[in-house]
Amino acid sequence: MEIVADKKLEQKKTFTFTGKGSGLALIYFKNIILILLTLGIYYPWAKIELLKYFYKETELENDRFLFTGKGKDVFTSYLKIYVIIFTFYIFSTVFSATENYPALVLSTVLFYAFIILILPFAIHGAVRYRASKSSWNSVFFKYSGIRMEFFRLCIKGILLSIVTFGIYGPWLQVELRKYILRHLKFGNVTFDFKGKGDQLFWIQLKLVLLFFITAGIYTFWHLKKVFTFYVENLKAYQNNEEVSFKVNATTGQIALLILPNLLLLIFTFGLATPWVLTRTFRFVLENSSLEEGIDYTSLKNSFEESEETENRDTYLKILDFDLI
Repeated sequence: MEIVADKKLEQKKTFTFTGKGSGLALIYFKNIILILLTLGIYYPWAKIELLKYFYKETELENDRFLFTGKGKDVFTSYLKIYVIIFTFYIFSTVFSATENYPALVLSTVLFYAFIILILPFAIHGAVRYRASKSSWNSVFFKYSGIRMEFFRLCIKGILLSIVTFGIYGPWLQVELRKYILRHLKFGNVTFDFKGKGDQLFWIQLKLVLLFFITAGIYTFWHLKKVFTFYVENLKAYQNNEEVSFKVNATTGQIALLILPNLLLLIFTFGLATPWVLTRTFRFVLENSSLEEGIDYTSLKNSFEESEETENRDTYLKILDFDLI
């Protein structure tokens, strides 16, 4: 029994984050300056640079993750958003100046309706793009979700959330996560999510009920429950074997992460953000482990998606947003 336990312990793998606040600060503040100087146009490049930093500083089995996205690849998608927002701003300004309030109300309603309709395409495009540009040890991720399937799932969930005054929200979050993970591959590893909407609903409801009673102290237990819910319900499968994930953090450790983070942000007027981000990212990664590990030697790229799956909804590509 002891030998078996020792073997399982050896197989247990944790992620390592080697990034430092000082290194991230150079990128973070440079990006802020360039975003301001370019009136937001530099944002895609800034986001890409941050992602590359976090990927390259993350290790598993002594190999680092790699993100190969480029700002110019996603700029067009952000340009679509800029055009939509600018167009709405022009119309609302004209209608307001001419006191055409019915038209102003109608344009506002149409704007938010349009945002809701394109949201599924934005999420789908973002997941697909990030997966296609993410790798570890030359093994790439692959997202094979279908636009219209995801669109129908997302819109149905949004409508149900609206008519239930947000109560359906946890079920929507879980269903979207399940769809994305079930269509995600990493070499010969597939994924799934076993969490349920009612579980997340009760986690969120407890926070509402206990937050004021405990003067906010229950927040630390809430964060532990949310952390555990998302990590431990994540499953990976390789060679018909299930690989589980485990949260190693305690509520006390989470409190020791959050409280200093808040103090750092408050007393530095936000200047400590890079240090807060690296502390948080390191904490999340190093307290999430693969319980029984993965057979890394058998990882291989095995993407043989059919042409029908890839091109079934090609006519909708114009609505894709390769966000990140």
